[in-house]
Amino acid sequence: MSSRILIGLILFFFASTGAVASDDYNAIFERAVNAIDFNFDENWAYTETQIDSEHVWAGRFGPRRPSRERWQLLTVDHRVPTEDEVEEYRKDKAHLTQPSMIAA
Repeated sequence: MSSRILIGLILFFFASTGAVASDDYNAIFERAVNAIDFNFDENWAYTETQIDSEHVWAGRFGPRRPSRERWQLLTVDHRVPTEDEVEEYRKDKAHLTQPSMIAA
């Protein structure tokens, strides 16, 4: 989910709860942006789709899983991946799950 969508949802929440009664929309916007946790590698689980010239890869990131299991390949071209594809995907994502690469 992009940050623009998140900001829009937060602003909608403020509007629907009556918090927009204030004329200071810049302050409301700033509070909404500051409320977003942008530490994706630490706190956010998400699904991504990669499209290259040969395949469509769908994978899931789970920050609370052990390092080697944080990235899980779900499908390749909308089918169950082979063991070789799973291993290739893990190797491709290995640099993203090293403790030194994840912000503290």
